[in-house]
Amino acid sequence: MSVRNFRRVFQRETGLTPRRYIEFARLNMVRELLEDSQMPLKRVAAHAGFVNATAMRVAFTRNTGISPSLYRAECLRQRHCSGNAHFHETMHHFNPGQVLKPISMKEEGGYAP
Repeated sequence: MSVRNFRRVFQRETGLTPRRYIEFARLNMVRELLEDSQMPLKRVAAHAGFVNATAMRVAFTRNTGISPSLYRAECLRQRHCSGNAHFHETMHHFNPGQVLKPISMKEEGGYAP
């Protein structure tokens, strides 16, 4: 399957580009680590697969409207974290455990032996 065809089929099946899917999976992990640990942001970023804490902060803020530090502070202030409403609204359709239906190469016009 070509890269172009993979992207097209992946987006059709998930509703997300491969890049957005990976970003959402990483952000979901960041959210969980911010809620459940006191791990430094640099380690949270590395754990979630971001290049550095700045890249994580930019992606998190772009998708939630608040910084990771503020998100964590709000969780601590409330003594529990029901999550940022905008974050959950943005990612409501994302399920990193979603199973994609098998794709036949022949059906997609690819080579099938």
